[in-house]
Amino acid sequence: MKQLKTIKNRALVALGVFVLGLACSNAYSQDSAPCPFSDDAVIFYGSPHLFAQACGAAARKCDFSDEIKALEALADKADGKIQSALNEEKAPRKQLDFLIDLCKKEAAEDSTSRALVKSYVKCVDYVVLALELPESVENAKVEFPNWLSLTLIFNTNPGGLDPRNYFDKNDVEIIREDNDALIGKLLIKDRGEVKAQVFFGGAKIKDVDKYAIVASASLDKVEKKISRFQQSNEFVVKNLADGVLAKRILKRAAFEQIVKVIDESKNNDDRVRVARGVLDKVESFTSIATNNDNGFIHDIVVETVDDETAQSINDLASGGLAAVKLAGKNKEGKKVEEELGLELLDNVSVTRDGTSVKAQVKVDFEWVKKVTTLALEKNGAK
Repeated sequence: MKQLKTIKNRALVALGVFVLGLACSNAYSQDSAPCPFSDDAVIFYGSPHLFAQACGAAARKCDFSDEIKALEALADKADGKIQSALNEEKAPRKQLDFLIDLCKKEAAEDSTSRALVKSYVKCVDYVVLALELPESVENAKVEFPNWLSLTLIFNTNPGGLDPRNYFDKNDVEIIREDNDALIGKLLIKDRGEVKAQVFFGGAKIKDVDKYAIVASASLDKVEKKISRFQQSNEFVVKNLADGVLAKRILKRAAFEQIVKVIDESKNNDDRVRVARGVLDKVESFTSIATNNDNGFIHDIVVETVDDETAQSINDLASGGLAAVKLAGKNKEGKKVEEELGLELLDNVSVTRDGTSVKAQVKVDFEWVKKVTTLALEKNGAK
């Protein structure tokens, strides 16, 4: 068991180092092609680059000077902790030193923590974690890694960062390399024996100066996503144009699997049956955050199979919102975070349009400043 845990840890470290390297790198026709993530049932993504721009806009609107000083102090502490971690015997120094040096050059920073953050938000437009669910699941623990894929979309060419530069040559196998794409696999070894593998691929996205890197335990997922990015740029162009900071999507297939698990549990509790009935009529759940001139807008949209279900969810959400606001306002001796929560709830609206229900909250920069200050105080940074 101890040996198996070591192998798993090595696999995670190798994947993390590979992804970190891609994120820190400075170098590496519109058809009706399907979206690279059209087969995935669960999709989480965010834009480090747009988030950094939004933070810059917030700093221009509000005075964050005290918070910035506190963050600088945290960065100094982080540098010390990173160095301590690097000095540990198990740390993959060859790879980490190589990648940190790249980040420092990209960000023009001597501080390791600052270099990592600055190079990340500068070069990465989107990070996408996606989960493609099979029709049937025999052993979720064994199969799970093959369902996942991690995609990074760069606004600068990462082609100069080749895994062969910072992994031992026997640990990297190139499956295909040409002018259009690079496909390969990273071998995870224990005492010379291959125990696991991570497939990776990279290619320029069609007709734009953007680049996609995909990593997964499944070669099929890597090749499929790379091919689709080469055929269409719609995913990245549309999300950037819409100013999407973060998005979470659960499609019908995800709810079908949840309902199946509930059915297999044979739980006869009334609340479970009600929840099962609602979930069985949900087509999709989408959470999306965008920015505007004064702050952020967060929408949660639930698509249902019929008007009746939509009305039920709308009534439940509206009633729950009203009850929480009433209880909060009547409570005496509220904590600062509770006051901030009530302030946020005042900016929440719930609407229904046919089979769709949308909850929207508008967050201004002043509220963000209050939350940031509170978080830093609680962490001893102020």
